[in-house]
Amino acid sequence: GGGRRGALVLPELRGDLVAPRLGLSPLAWHELALEVDVVLHSAAETNWRTPPEDIVRTNLRGADTMLDLAARADAPLYLVSTAFVANTPTEEDHRRFPGAAAYLDSKARAERLTREAGLPGAIVRPSVVMGDSVTGRIAGQQGLTKTIGSMVLGQVPVLPGAPDARIHMVPQDYVARA
Repeated sequence: GGGRRGALVLPELRGDLVAPRLGLSPLAWHELALEVDVVLHSAAETNWRTPPEDIVRTNLRGADTMLDLAARADAPLYLVSTAFVANTPTEEDHRRFPGAAAYLDSKARAERLTREAGLPGAIVRPSVVMGDSVTGRIAGQQGLTKTIGSMVLGQVPVLPGAPDARIHMVPQDYVARA
């Protein structure tokens, strides 16, 4: 946040997304709320190998905590969700891809919590967020980058799909600016 006193930039703050008040003392939480002008919530458990109940717990508690902070700070909240919430997981998805289904469910539920809170702000739904637009650097490999890397190394001969199919990716710095 920029702070209510002009161009103040808050220092980096380490906290626990699933702990009450991010693990901060009540006083530190109160002082943080006094300095916040806007809440941008982009933290989430995105690793589909994480147990589904942990994905849901992290993503819902995190959303709830950030909603609480925004309300206390009287600040708008911008929730970074995913374009893929448009695909509601089926029973088969939950059986075959439990981590991905839990992730999508948790993001849809976090969106619902955000809408029901009635705070000003917006829900942002980027598609596949990838590395930097200039350098291509990524923080860590995910499913798609691992697959592409395996193709480059000759470990996987093809990427199944129609010849004219496109994979929509958006650079992380574009998402951050938006």
